[in-house]
Amino acid sequence: MWSQVTAGESGQIWMVHATDRSVYRYTTEGYHPITPGRFQQINCGNWELVGVTAYNEVYHRTAYAEANPNGDDWEQIPGSMAFVSTAEQGIVWALDQDGSLWILDTGDISVDDVIHNEDLGWTLVEDGLLVQVDVGKNGRLVGRKTDGLTYFRTGITTEVPMGSGW
Repeated sequence: MWSQVTAGESGQIWMVHATDRSVYRYTTEGYHPITPGRFQQINCGNWELVGVTAYNEVYHRTAYAEANPNGDDWEQIPGSMAFVSTAEQGIVWALDQDGSLWILDTGDISVDDVIHNEDLGWTLVEDGLLVQVDVGKNGRLVGRKTDGLTYFRTGITTEVPMGSGW
């Protein structure tokens, strides 16, 4: 039934339906469809929800907060990515279609044509062969490379949010 599930630090649980790719939020009362929205992958952080469509478009959920746990709408984040992860402080980590690692501070979001990620505020952290990333509390980043091994990003601080190595 679900192709993917993600849980945020706030306790929120979100899923992508395997058939129609729609997004649901789970509560003790059941599953709540969040429309519109069709995503290949989503990730929930500390009151931040991001997702990637089948066309590698990146979106985040607006007005998503404890007082408004469904959020209001999806807003496109410029760039073209295959996988996203977020946690604290509005930082979004992503992998592009080639497995290169990118980071974005989502403070100012505007919608432009998706062509060059650097021109749209993304910073290339590592050009390479990652197939998955996830970020957790205090910016702790874990990545899985094409060799199947898991790596942890080192040197992540508020001053250097992209860290310094693996």
